Order: sequence, then C-alpha cells, then structure tokens
Amino acid sequence: MRRLLFGLFLIVTTHPAAAQGFWYCDPAHAYYPYVQTCSAPWREIAPYSPGQAQPQSVAPPAATSTIPAWVAPIPPAASPPDTQASAAYRQGQRDRQAWETWFNALTSEYREGAAYWADQRSSRPPVSCDTATRSTGSDWTAGCHAAKQKLTPSDARRAAEPEYRLGWNNPPEVSAPPTAPEAAGAPTPLFTTSTPGASSRADMPTTQLAAPTPAGAPYVRQSLNGNQDDIAHESSEDWHIVTVTISIIVGAFGLLALKNYITRKRRYRALRISAAEIASQAAILRVKRIQTVIPDAYGTIIWDKWQKEKDYFASTRILPTLRSEGLDVFYQELGAEIDLMIETAARRSIPPASGLTSRFISNPEIFDPRMDPIDYERHCALELGRAGWNALVTVATGDQGADVIARRAGKVLVLQCKLYGSPVGNDAVQQVIAARQFQSADLAAVASNQPFTRSAQQLAHVSGVFLLHHEQLAAFVG
Repeated sequence: MRRLLFGLFLIVTTHPAAAQGFWYCDPAHAYYPYVQTCSAPWREIAPYSPGQAQPQSVAPPAATSTIPAWVAPIPPAASPPDTQASAAYRQGQRDRQAWETWFNALTSEYREGAAYWADQRSSRPPVSCDTATRSTGSDWTAGCHAAKQKLTPSDARRAAEPEYRLGWNNPPEVSAPPTAPEAAGAPTPLFTTSTPGASSRADMPTTQLAAPTPAGAPYVRQSLNGNQDDIAHESSEDWHIVTVTISIIVGAFGLLALKNYITRKRRYRALRISAAEIASQAAILRVKRIQTVIPDAYGTIIWDKWQKEKDYFASTRILPTLRSEGLDVFYQELGAEIDLMIETAARRSIPPASGLTSRFISNPEIFDPRMDPIDYERHCALELGRAGWNALVTVATGDQGADVIARRAGKVLVLQCKLYGSPVGNDAVQQVIAARQFQSADLAAVASNQPFTRSAQQLAHVSGVFLLHHEQLAAFVG
C-alpha cells in the first residue's frame, strides 16, 4: 500500500507546474535559458496553464508563440537577460545562414549528394562519399564532397565552442528563392535544415522538403519530423513522457506489491485456522496415531493407516473450515504444513488430568475401564515398553491367544490382556499356556484390571504363568 501511495504521489508531484513567467527570443524560437543571448529584444511571456488560451505577452508580441509556457524553467527577472551576442555566437549564425543559402541554391543529384553528407556525417561508423552503397553519378559525389568541405570546419567549432554551437543552432531566418515564376502557378519547394541543440541527433543539420511558403507569410524553419524547431518544447515533452512512464511503472509495482501483501495475509490466516482446528483435536489425533501405527510380525512399522487417518482428518475438518472462510484455494498449497502440524500434535503428550474432549475417547495411553479392549492391549504393550520390553500387539494376527508378544534380553514373553468387569477365571490362563507353547516362548503372563479367581491362581501356580495387574507391567522383568 505504501508503494502504491508513493507512485500516486510521484505522478502528482512530478507533473510540470506552470511557470511564473519567462523570456522568449523570437529570432531563435526558444526560451531563456535554452538560448543565452538573443539578436532581438527579449519578449516577456505571462504565465498560463496547459489547456488555456495562448499566453499574451506584456508588450504586444511580433508573433504568437506556439510553445507551451510550462516548458520554460526560469521566471522573468527584474530585467531581461543580456541581449548582446558574443562574436562566436554571431559567427555561428553567419556560418549557418551561409550553409542554408548555399544549399537552397543547389539542384538535382548535386543537391542530393550534399543532403546525404549533411544527414549521415555524424553516423557511426562514419560514412564516405566515395563508398556510398547506391547508384550515383559524378554530380552526386561532387555534391557530397562539397558539403563535407563546407560543414567540416563548422562541425569542429560546434564541438569546441558552446557559443558558436548556440549561434549555429539559432540562425537568422532564411527563405529559399523560388525555382519557377509564381505566375506559372508552380509550387515553390523550400529545402530547409535545422539542428535541435538539446536532442540526441548530435546537432546534424538535416535536409527536408518543406511546404511552399505563401506570399507574405513568415519563413518557418522545420525539423526532421516536420515540427517547429523548438528545443525547449521537445526536451520538455520528452521529460514529461519519461515522468509519466516512470509513474506508471511505479504504480504497477505498487499494485503488484499490494496484491502480494493481501495474498500473504490470507494465506497466513488460512494457516492459523488450520492450526486452531488441529489444536482442538490434538488429543484424539494422538490416540488415533497410537491405534494405527502398529508394527507387523517382523517389527516393521506400518504407516499407511496413520497417513490415511491424517488425510481423512484434513479433508473432513480443515478443508470445510477453510471453504467457509473463502480460503480453500490455499488448501493444496498448505498441504505439507498441515500434515506436519498434525504429526506434531499427535506426538505431543497429553496430561491425564487435562482429559481429551467433552465426550469419552478411548486412549491407549490412559487407562479407563470404559476403554476399548484393543486399546487396553495397546496400553499393556506400552507399559511393558517402560520396563524395557520390545512389545508387539498381535491383535491383527491372532497368534493363538497371545495378545502381546514381547522380547527383552533374549527372552520371549507372551501376554494375555483381559479388560473385565469381574474376576478373571481359568480360561485366560489356559489360553496363555497354549500361546506359550505355540510361540515357543520363555515366559507367559495374564494382565487384567480385575483380580483372579482361586482356581485361576492354582492353575497359574502349577503351570508357571504370571498373574499381573496392568499397573505391574511397567516394572515386570520376568
């Protein structure tokens, strides 16, 4: 947003403001200080704004200027600038006038050769009158050499003497003589030259066919593109275009930055909503992880069921929440981060006193008489793990009465887990005896939340079976 406001501020503040007034040189067709000296009295132009009528001078002007007043950078002083031209300035005017007079008198191919040198002499690499890639005659080549001989001294002085260059760029008005009697009704073409002193064309006098000048109308010098030869006007228009272009670019970057800022804020909000939903279900996610991350008979951890559980939770709980907020477009993008937050929450310990949710959820880590029998088997395996056993729940394989198979220090233990509401009888002892024989185990035990009947105790005594409460498993070493 700050970049956008800066771009708008730049557009407003960099627009050229109307000047307070300025001095104009009629012979040079330019404003002070674009020309420093003037061969005629300076004319004071009153300020105006673009789009209004043409400004009127304080004194009646000899001709109305067509150049917008806002290009003039300096308001009038108490007195006009010095009108005394230097010797170099006047010499530059004379040489330019001599060139135009000489050139306007040329005809046919000789004229074309002279025009070629005037137009191309500042190009890179330099041109040559003798190697021009065109079908020319001797007159064309002679005209080219003649123009080179006339312009070379002036080019050297323009490069070395700023005042001479300024005079060359502001010559007195010269009109070409008609080539046919006006009575014949034929048009009178004028071939004129001009050199914008502040442009990028390297002060080349360029030849151009101008429209015929009506009788009594003032001579108007024209530039290469046919516009009035006004250096100040052209430079100011270029600067205005550059300013507007820069402002548009800055504004575009500002809009892009604003869009990116809004997108980042919405993405962060989607991430916070996802994290809040995961935190509210963290205890259940931990239970589900314990229930689904189960090793196989070889001890290899199987992750497939847990990954499916995470995907199911994300698609049924997080995605609908994001959709209700109009943020579901970020669901796929945040997939990896959501999965990591679920995994982190499921691995975090939940204190028993905190509870799970308002409704009862069976948790293998926390004993509760209402828990699922399979979760009770997992609870017994977790307790054996605290005693150093590598315990594996066999609920999926049904190994002949062994609910848990545990290994420690080279010994194998088979365990029956009974979550009862009354004392445990002989059948549990008989099942674990069969499992011990089937697994070739070293030890056999029955764990329960209830006491054991007298007959179960007698059978266990004679068969070497341990009868344990599940709270004793964390210290059982065989």
